[in-house]
Amino acid sequence: MTGKKQIMLLAGIILVFLLQWYIPFSMIFSAEKVLENGRLYRFRTAPVDPVDYFRGRYLALNFNEPEALPGDDYSWGSQGERAFVNITSDSSGFVNFGKVFKHRPNNGEEYIQVKARKHWDDTREGWLLIELPVDRYYMDEFKAEDAETFYNSLNSERRTMEAWVEAKVLDGKMVVEQLVVGNKPIQYWLEIP
Repeated sequence: MTGKKQIMLLAGIILVFLLQWYIPFSMIFSAEKVLENGRLYRFRTAPVDPVDYFRGRYLALNFNEPEALPGDDYSWGSQGERAFVNITSDSSGFVNFGKVFKHRPNNGEEYIQVKARKHWDDTREGWLLIELPVDRYYMDEFKAEDAETFYNSLNSERRTMEAWVEAKVLDGKMVVEQLVVGNKPIQYWLEIP
């Protein structure tokens, strides 16, 4: 191999190495930026607990089928297409969904990038179902199992505790900060003897 080919090969290996580290670090940096600078919203949910063998234990977040009306620039394309929905919060901090737009809104309101679907209920014609960009809350592997047991015991005893996710939103991105059950973070319930 000539010297020039060796240099090109070495440069290629270095580039691949840097890209392997750049991508995960940029994803982490982006999420940390949202957590540090984003505005806090509450999204009502009910957790269940599956396992992702590559990423660990998590609680699946089942949101209460959020829906919104289309905005001025929205024209229907296909199921699950990328869209943007304006959000505000009520006096308790829970999210209210505004209108769905095809392009990033520049009306000064906070927004989230979502997937939009046609509403299945004929009485809600014109409304769109919104699929939020997060559906999992990752936890310590051992605590996630206890969280599932705790939550299922509440449901089996016919007691209900309101559950929600507190998430930060910035520039269309949404990052889950914590899961709250009965006005306390889920970790509180797992530490009670």
